[in-house]
Amino acid sequence: MKGNAVASKKTSDSTVTAVAQPSQQPSKLNHLPLRLLRCREVERRTGLSRSSIWRLEHRGAFPKRIRVSVNVVAWVEDEVVAWLESRVQGVVA
Repeated sequence: MKGNAVASKKTSDSTVTAVAQPSQQPSKLNHLPLRLLRCREVERRTGLSRSSIWRLEHRGAFPKRIRVSVNVVAWVEDEVVAWLESRVQGVVA
């Protein structure tokens, strides 16, 4: 990792190690583990068809997909889970 500094601090019972990130805008990648869900998994978890997911996504009512490679798209698991939780709580977009 280019530009990262590692600092250790000794406490009474353990050693705490912190990795300083380069100064950039906050990223969704800063909290790990980050998991990407492929289309079939999103369909399975939500109970929605691929076309329903596409319609909701284009209306802005479902998390946006991420292009992983030329032929692969996926969704961030945390965003899909948050969308599901909002549906359970009765917030419908």
